[in-house]
Amino acid sequence: MFKDKYIHMNEQIVADEKLIASALRHSKDSENIKSFNKHPNFIKAAVFILVIFSAVFTFMPSLAANNQYIYNLMYGVSPSVAQFFIPVEKSSSSNGIVMEVVSSYIHDDTAEIYISMTDTIETRIDGTTDLFDSYSIRSKKDLMATCELMTYDNKLNKATFLIKISSMDGSKIDREKITFSVREFISGKKIYEDMKISLDGLSIDSNAIGTERNINGAGGIKSIDFDRKWTVLKPNSNPSKLVDGIDISAVAFLDDKLHIQTVVYNNLENDNHGYFYLKNISSGQIINYDYSLSFMDNPHTDNRVDYDEFVFDISKDDFKDYDLYGNFYTSTSRTSGDWRVVFGLE
Repeated sequence: MFKDKYIHMNEQIVADEKLIASALRHSKDSENIKSFNKHPNFIKAAVFILVIFSAVFTFMPSLAANNQYIYNLMYGVSPSVAQFFIPVEKSSSSNGIVMEVVSSYIHDDTAEIYISMTDTIETRIDGTTDLFDSYSIRSKKDLMATCELMTYDNKLNKATFLIKISSMDGSKIDREKITFSVREFISGKKIYEDMKISLDGLSIDSNAIGTERNINGAGGIKSIDFDRKWTVLKPNSNPSKLVDGIDISAVAFLDDKLHIQTVVYNNLENDNHGYFYLKNISSGQIINYDYSLSFMDNPHTDNRVDYDEFVFDISKDDFKDYDLYGNFYTSTSRTSGDWRVVFGLE
């Protein structure tokens, strides 16, 4: 839209026909080139063009800095132009939390950036705070990045992260301007890895009946068709606790495959998730799930409930030779905001 509007503005700037004819006549005679200065219409047109370009270059940085929509439009048209216009801003405050650029430097094809986040009003930041997938990096060329929590100061409620970025094509990073933004973060994380799950406490339903549901997500090695309904277990009204924040809502064999279903409540306030795998009791051989299906109850409401069902291509007879394990990740809080810093790599 911005690009089309800019082109339209340029198309409105048309010189007077007499002025053009006069310019062509005088261009044939080098002695008369200076006579352009005598034409007030030419001077007015030139001044008008200068005013237009001056206005664009004067107000565009302000628009880009204060209007995310304008910045996104500019970035869509030309990332290098957008990064040129947006002004440097090494600190950003939102929802009582301040994000700042601590330092940055380049070595070979990698740039390392230290970013701190300080909670000025509460204790929503802790030693487990994770930006997970909510951060984004913009530059004049494509980059890939990783983010890692480095330090946490509980007296200042301050966490410092190391952002490592590198170019997609392996070329050296230029001393360019970078925009780093964060939408949300999670805290109160707990990690349960290689957790052995006792089958004694699980009630395997030998008379389970499947129910058809629309799915909103999937995983595993099997290709999944999102346009059709899938057969899943009917959730138990009394789920069994797996870990804090994740319950097992159903376990059964359907069509000679093992189905294990988990349920998470208030998923919009946390990032609770995980997966199961089987390990052979004698050989230690690991069997991963064939595919997983995700579906919801009460979507788009405060009472949303998220289910994940993991399906193993293993029969009931073979299952007795395996133990059930899993990796699970939970958090107790999610904090949203709008943090954006702009800085040059040094």
